[in-house]
Amino acid sequence: MIDEQMIQTEEYILQEEKERLLWEEQYGEKKDRAIELANNALLRKDQAHIKELEDYFKDENMVKALSEESDIAFIMVMLDIYSAEKNAEIENVIFNWGDNLDQIIRIIRQIKFLLWEMEFLRSNDAAEGLVCFLQEKNISMQALEYIIFISSYDKAKVVGVLEKIL
Repeated sequence: MIDEQMIQTEEYILQEEKERLLWEEQYGEKKDRAIELANNALLRKDQAHIKELEDYFKDENMVKALSEESDIAFIMVMLDIYSAEKNAEIENVIFNWGDNLDQIIRIIRQIKFLLWEMEFLRSNDAAEGLVCFLQEKNISMQALEYIIFISSYDKAKVVGVLEKIL
């Protein structure tokens, strides 16, 4: 005999799958299009393709629906960093870090991991490794500040350590 808890669990799983399929039907193509636009902007590196990507992300309903998707969250981070770099008139912007979204994601993750290593291990070697990576990849201060903002626990401490080194 099947107990009540198993029935509830199966119903829950079926309901979750139904909701996921509905989401895919409504937003799957929009997610794919966002990734396509990001890859085009990264490959071509021209203002027209970057603007097309920025304009696509002006749809607040679409952004809200897709924001929990990892690739979309990284595109949003990329656009926020780009905006800060553009406002600061930085020449080597985030769109120059790589030719596709996967490359950008790897670099952002690497910076986050180096920040965490520096923050939680409290290692001078980790801080120096982060600085070397930033210099090697020619990462702007605007990008670093944004990544510290979204990933560090003790932001003031991290900035203080970096100010001593930079």
